[in-house]
Amino acid sequence: MKPLFLTLLFIGIFSLGYGQIFENKGPENMPFNKETKEFHYTETIIMDSISTRQIHKRAMRWFDVFYTNPKSVIKGQTDTTIIGKYHFNLFSETSGTKNTVGFCHYTITITCTNDAYTYDITRINEKANSYKGIEKWLEAKNKKEEKYNEMLFVQVSNHFKLLTDHLKECMNTPTNIALPKVSY
Repeated sequence: MKPLFLTLLFIGIFSLGYGQIFENKGPENMPFNKETKEFHYTETIIMDSISTRQIHKRAMRWFDVFYTNPKSVIKGQTDTTIIGKYHFNLFSETSGTKNTVGFCHYTITITCTNDAYTYDITRINEKANSYKGIEKWLEAKNKKEEKYNEMLFVQVSNHFKLLTDHLKECMNTPTNIALPKVSY
């Protein structure tokens, strides 16, 4: 009974703190950290009766399935943390033709503990002619730029929705069950 109470207390405090620091911004209502002034995806998922080692193993398997070349994505790891850096193409569509207009870079950190894991997606930046935080997309100077930035927000939001949904699915699947590769 006491562990259940402590877990519920922790979740309540975390939720209260989360609501004060984060707000949704942009056309896709992406999570925005008011303190750092950056977009930041984070969530702690409770997993009943699963050891830190098993959660870490599932997280490593997720990196293997989600990313084409996981060895180039993973930049560091310990027994409880995996840090990865990745980028994906951003496209503009004109006259029915898709053109690469830049890249979206980000850092993903998965922290594993007994019965839970936390993912943090931070340092979400656009690299085109220059390197800048995607928060700059909120500062459109005219309607044309606003529409263009909205198109980029949709792509970023879709990528992170696919990523977080797939991560949760993979983490809930025992390691002895095969998972299909993701294509995006």
